[in-house]
Amino acid sequence: MTNLYFKGVWKIHKVLIDTIKGPHYFLTPMVMQMQKKFNKYWAEYSLVLLSVTILDPCYKLNYVQYSFITIYGAHCANHS
Repeated sequence: MTNLYFKGVWKIHKVLIDTIKGPHYFLTPMVMQMQKKFNKYWAEYSLVLLSVTILDPCYKLNYVQYSFITIYGAHCANHS
């Protein structure tokens, strides 16, 4: 079940990032506040979620690598 939680949390993280970069600039201040709160919890729990996801035979390490590259781009090594 925790592996599915990582997928959902990753999608939320991606939506927040895409919304800030997107064409709807009036949403940016609100989404930045949401992202600040999200990042606090992401920093605390991402390692646990990553570990469980890597151990899941359906996802493995490739999914985690894809997720981090999608979110952080070339700087993904700094955030893992």
